[in-house]
Amino acid sequence: MQLSEITVTVEQKDLETAQDIAVAVADSGIYVEDYSDLEQGCFQITGMKLIDEELLKKDREHAVIHIYFNADVDVEEKKERLKTLLSDVGVGFDFGEREIVEDDWSEAWKKYYHAVTAGKFKVVPCWEEYEPKDGEIVLTLDPGMAFGTGTHESTRLCLEMVGESVKGGERFLDIGTGSGILSIGALLAGAKEARAFDIDPVAVKMSRSNIELNGLGDRFEVKQGGADDSFGNGFDIITANIVADVIIAILPTVKKLIKRGGIFITSGIIDRYADDVVKAAEAHGFVIETRRSDNGWTGIRMIAG
Repeated sequence: MQLSEITVTVEQKDLETAQDIAVAVADSGIYVEDYSDLEQGCFQITGMKLIDEELLKKDREHAVIHIYFNADVDVEEKKERLKTLLSDVGVGFDFGEREIVEDDWSEAWKKYYHAVTAGKFKVVPCWEEYEPKDGEIVLTLDPGMAFGTGTHESTRLCLEMVGESVKGGERFLDIGTGSGILSIGALLAGAKEARAFDIDPVAVKMSRSNIELNGLGDRFEVKQGGADDSFGNGFDIITANIVADVIIAILPTVKKLIKRGGIFITSGIIDRYADDVVKAAEAHGFVIETRRSDNGWTGIRMIAG
């Protein structure tokens, strides 16, 4: 299906008014790029969203409204309508325009995602054929819209440490599971069972699907929501690939869920915040065992005291 898109860039103070006008004019929906409250928003929706350095550089003073129309709509007429309505209420704006093919949204990005190595694992997209080498553990993945393809440094750091930590028979818990990649890795490496939480319903759905792709459905369970004791406690290994502030906030919960001497693996930490995570973890009785950095991201493996 082919669509037309108009983008309208406005100042933050005018966003609410401009958005109301956009809704009235659009016939195939809108979405808004608004980075004015990025840090707080990331904290609230953690689990699949990370604050990347490039995001931190985004314009906080303006917002971009993307407005979509069916192919048979007169886009020039719609632009004139938008201009009139925005001008009448004194909203300044800049226009952009392009044509898009709706079916391409979910498919085009796949050409950039190929098999990647993370320690003993080879993460292979489900649409790609791959012949494993000796000693490799092949992890099949369809990330969909959930975070965790193995291409991001934070995911690779966690997955590498999961591979090093699982020896066989462990109870594993993943907080903010995303695509389910860490749970799959743990099970393929020999963990007895994996349990997971994620606040995002898309992540819950995708993690279940990816578990089935790898034939591990009988050893996995996921729930939508924040971490609690509904899966019990005494976990041997817990992972959380989220963001620094949230990792610090969930440390008391992790301490309750993990057994003494258990391993907590975490990443999603921009390097400059790593010391804050270490300090907070040590205050909760964790002993830092491994700390690694990759292209500005830190991963930490620690032992529960």
